[in-house]
Amino acid sequence: LLVVPFDLKNLRRTGSPIPVVEGVYSGSGGAGYYDVSTDGTFVYRPGAPQQSSRQLAWLDGSGKIEVLSTPLRAYRNPALSPDGTRVALALASPTQDIQVYDLKRGTLQRLTFEGVNNYPVFTPDGKRVVYASSASGADPSASLWWTSADGSSPPERLTTSQFRQAPFSVSPDGRLLVFSERTPDSSHDIYVLPLEGDRTPQAFLKTKFTEY
Repeated sequence: LLVVPFDLKNLRRTGSPIPVVEGVYSGSGGAGYYDVSTDGTFVYRPGAPQQSSRQLAWLDGSGKIEVLSTPLRAYRNPALSPDGTRVALALASPTQDIQVYDLKRGTLQRLTFEGVNNYPVFTPDGKRVVYASSASGADPSASLWWTSADGSSPPERLTTSQFRQAPFSVSPDGRLLVFSERTPDSSHDIYVLPLEGDRTPQAFLKTKFTEY
């Protein structure tokens, strides 16, 4: 972990970074586990960075784990298809793309080719995957997109936002998408987006608190 002198008034750095402590644990996303109290006390979790490479596995109700024959990759945000034959996931390395793993064939198919992409969600019919993406060049994972689950058609943008959005689920009839949006004023709020007709997001639960 490093510290650097900073001018709060002019919002600029006033010196060079200085190492403070080594061996601060960080998760697969790269964020360090540490904090500083108001009196200057520094606390942190020691440890090496979390290994980003992993395999997919089934976990049944009895606690039995069955590791799948997937290659070691930086998998994130797995979502099972409605028929249970495929898994949509974000692959964090070397790029952050949405891919679909076929459980029967043991193959990965890439669906996105630009931007930073996260949080895939299948539609109820299994034909499309909704996800968050920065493909528009905005804030990472800002807007919502969807694409065909078999890669047969190009991605289509669903929302335009200056704030970060993430899809939760699609209604059983496939007509509504529930998602969250994070703003500076109210943190995370819940919205509903019609997937047919006028795609205008409607606030479902928006308060000063965090809703998921």
